[in-house]
Amino acid sequence: MDYYSHDHLPSLVNITPSMVITTLAVPFFLYYYLFRKPKVSRRAPPEAGGAWPLIGHLPLFGGSQLPPITLGHMADKYGPIFTIRMGVHKTIVVSSWEIAKECFTTNDKAFAKRLKTMGPELLGYNYALFGCSVTSENPRSFAVKDIYELFRAKNAKAAEVVKVELKKWFADIALNTVFKVVVGKRLVESERSKESGGDERSGHRCRKAIRDFFDMTGAFVVSDAIPWLRWLDLGGYERAMKKTAKELDQVVEEWLEEHKRKRTLDSELVNNKVDGRDFMGVMLSILDDAKELVSTFDADTINKATCVAFILASTNATAATLTWDSALLLNNPETL
Repeated sequence: MDYYSHDHLPSLVNITPSMVITTLAVPFFLYYYLFRKPKVSRRAPPEAGGAWPLIGHLPLFGGSQLPPITLGHMADKYGPIFTIRMGVHKTIVVSSWEIAKECFTTNDKAFAKRLKTMGPELLGYNYALFGCSVTSENPRSFAVKDIYELFRAKNAKAAEVVKVELKKWFADIALNTVFKVVVGKRLVESERSKESGGDERSGHRCRKAIRDFFDMTGAFVVSDAIPWLRWLDLGGYERAMKKTAKELDQVVEEWLEEHKRKRTLDSELVNNKVDGRDFMGVMLSILDDAKELVSTFDADTINKATCVAFILASTNATAATLTWDSALLLNNPETL
């Protein structure tokens, strides 16, 4: 009788676990690539040319030409919507008001989140600042309604038009106005503002911090485009941002503690929901009544971040717009 010796049979001892895993995995990969359903093809905006490996289109913004002008020339070439690569981040550029309207109305939730960068992290209360949130969780759901109630419930005297002669810089006027609305005091620049309850020391500190804030947020930080270089702190921006954030937070923290003391001593302010108070005081009541909505940040952080957001948005945008309008009027006197 013929027989085969065990020496002629394949040995199972030589089969390793990696061979078994590979044998089982290959059919799944073949099925995935051969029989998977094709994804719905969506037409993506065109990408601008001239991108470099790794750093993308950053070299295009390194010259003396202002970035808005550079982007405007690119929009003329690539259309009202296109993409660029800022380092490792793909960025959409929109130059059409119709598309911009769609972004902030129909697709507002998709555009509510922001990219994680150093500026909003260090200067914006770790992304608690309005406009800097990296998640869709934002306390705007309860803030917008109560902000409307704040301005709607103002008495007739406060709603009267006040004529002001423009003799100072637009930035100081805007800062005085938003200070009065947000924290109930003005930035002291004259004897008249001192009599109206101004706070010279904190006002000047806040103005300097705001100026440094915009200098820092407008600066190009290498680690925002190439995140793994952050530990080097090229240019010293991280150290400067931490210093500016600390100075601004100290001023706002003093205002918040002052409001808490007034609120504790004056029972009328506690019972009165809106009338007779400034924005920071109203936010204290709002956050007390909506603690269940506050999950990501504590109430004090939301209050400070919201007030800082209003101050920053009101001062810089207003001053820039008024300055631009004045320049246009001076260059076109026939429109006066």
